Amino acid sequence: MTIEIVLPDSAALPNQYRDALTTVEDRSILNTDDFSGYVRELMPEWVKDVIREAHPPSDENLDDLQSDLQKLLDEFRLPTPTYSKSLKSTERTDQSDEGLDEAEKADLDPLANEEDRFLRGEGHSGNRATSKKIRKAPEGAKLSKEAQALERAPTIEILRELSEIEAKGIKGRAGKYYRDAQTLFVNGLYSAVDRMTSELELHFAGQAEPEALRGIILSAAQRSTAYRVGKATCYAISKRLADDWPLEDLERATSPESLSLAADDYHQSLNAARKWIRSELKVKGFLEDETEML
Repeated sequence: MTIEIVLPDSAALPNQYRDALTTVEDRSILNTDDFSGYVRELMPEWVKDVIREAHPPSDENLDDLQSDLQKLLDEFRLPTPTYSKSLKSTERTDQSDEGLDEAEKADLDPLANEEDRFLRGEGHSGNRATSKKIRKAPEGAKLSKEAQALERAPTIEILRELSEIEAKGIKGRAGKYYRDAQTLFVNGLYSAVDRMTSELELHFAGQAEPEALRGIILSAAQRSTAYRVGKATCYAISKRLADDWPLEDLERATSPESLSLAADDYHQSLNAARKWIRSELKVKGFLEDETEML
């Protein structure tokens, strides 16, 4: 299934290489994710049925959370440890000299399909490059900041079995960050998850079959907790290059105890969780109207 997104001329501008579109306001790169809300809203019911059948809901699909955390970390323009150790070398390399005097059309591989609460955008192959002339980097040219390797957000894994939680040593804690593996394990049975679940169950009481409703609400609470813990981890990672933040302070900032404090502040996440739950209820056919309950 392919979804084509057609924009009016006034809605976007080409970037300097004419291989991507940017917003008119701040010239940030546009991608299919930016239009997922419209796609979700305009999607015919029969398409939803096809998606439900082909892509059963998975609690492990955290692509949207990963994307949000990556955008947050990208704001700090934090280079990877390997890049930092290279002293930000700006010497010209063989790779920087590669290129063609004339751009040629290239067939793109489709982007990976992502099925989540807003139906992440599907890939669309086409001809992005034009026959416009491009210039090679001149002798001694420096690498742009955009070309520098940036730190990646940690991979999130939500643990839902008590045995797994105990094995990671996070019973009674919200999560644990493994810096070397760049993996963040989140306790799906943490107390803040239970408290958030209880409040959300009162809010959505009677709107769906109880067992199905509880499963959706529990997933929302776990995802929300994972995002708060992930956000705190990203802010801590962003301090890595700060002179007045030694390694021991960074380790304390990403300790299970510090991450637990971030997870405990769940009230700030209730509105976002409610929107996610309503979207899931609509996808599963429990909600027919567009009434927003605040």
